[in-house]
Amino acid sequence: QLIASVIIIVIGNIRITHLHGFLGIGEISYMSSFLISLFICMLVTNAINLIDGIDGLAASMGIVAAFGFGSYFFYLHRINSSIGCSSLIGTLSAFLIFNYSKGEKKIFMGDTGSQIIGFILATFAIFYNEVTLVSPFELQVNSAPVVTFAILAIPIFDFLRVFFTRIIKGKNPFIGGKTHIHHELIAIGYSHHQATILITAYSIFLIVITYILSSKVGFYPLLLILTTLVLLFYIISFTHFYRKKNPKIQTTK
Repeated sequence: QLIASVIIIVIGNIRITHLHGFLGIGEISYMSSFLISLFICMLVTNAINLIDGIDGLAASMGIVAAFGFGSYFFYLHRINSSIGCSSLIGTLSAFLIFNYSKGEKKIFMGDTGSQIIGFILATFAIFYNEVTLVSPFELQVNSAPVVTFAILAIPIFDFLRVFFTRIIKGKNPFIGGKTHIHHELIAIGYSHHQATILITAYSIFLIVITYILSSKVGFYPLLLILTTLVLLFYIISFTHFYRKKNPKIQTTK
């Protein structure tokens, strides 16, 4: 992951060069650009890898994210980038057919597949933030970093939540567990397919809401709204999960 990220950043020159006013910061130095870009590559790659815990979820999230980035690239006539997103969508759509199949035709993604998807999406995320800086005024996206976060919100938030929760509990954050959001939904009673649809649908909702509000509210209010919506999804899911494990708990009217 480190070697691949360095190749993309240094040789491919795909890196974050501007923070769009976040914390009052605009253009950043090369070293800061390198470190932030490396962090994003590692974060997104592992976030997609760790959310690949049930049938169809990582592929569905990949399709949604690729469509989110690709549609904007298409509007900007960034043909190579839009083709890259379309190729990923087509590949993952074909994979889903067999991932949901029964018997001998059923296939799984594996760590290599999910990490490749995450790495590709990381490069799209970085490139998305950069092209918004040079796009025509009428096609510019306000608060581009927040919109990028919205496109990948569920995988990133779930990864950070599980990672730091394991550290707080004194556990190795790199050892797998059953505390991801999809595991909680399965424990409540959802099937793999239902959990995938629910998480994917909410991810689409976050993207649409964030994109609509990006032209109406500022950077920090938009980030607050997005974070609140993500937390709300987790609070509702985990409250339901807690009640499922403790059926004696009754709610009061």
